[in-house]
Amino acid sequence: MYVEDSEYWSTVPGFEHYEANRLGVIKRKETGFILKPFRRKRGSTRYVRLYTTPGEARERSVASVVWAAFYKRWPDKGLYVCHADGDLDNNSLDNLFLGDRADVRRNQRRRDDIIWSQFLAEGGLANG
Repeated sequence: MYVEDSEYWSTVPGFEHYEANRLGVIKRKETGFILKPFRRKRGSTRYVRLYTTPGEARERSVASVVWAAFYKRWPDKGLYVCHADGDLDNNSLDNLFLGDRADVRRNQRRRDDIIWSQFLAEGGLANG
């Protein structure tokens, strides 16, 4: 990533008050306020709350907002924004691609394998 990646902002379609950069940061245009992503209960995907009008909010995944900001459209039905490296915290544009449900499941298995190998490297299950 380069410094230019953080300086170039693109408007989010349907949410003209918001912009995203290539590094996966989303901000409000007028104020420059950076949105803080959150996770839903029992989930690992990061979301932001975008307002269309005062009091009317939509929750969108950070990955889909970044992807839509640069491709100027939201993913078609049946397609999902996936993370090439399997890291759901890495929402940089270079790490995102459109995939189907099978790609989502493949990424989930890859994340599970990474977590399991880290667990085993740290000592695994204690026999006791």
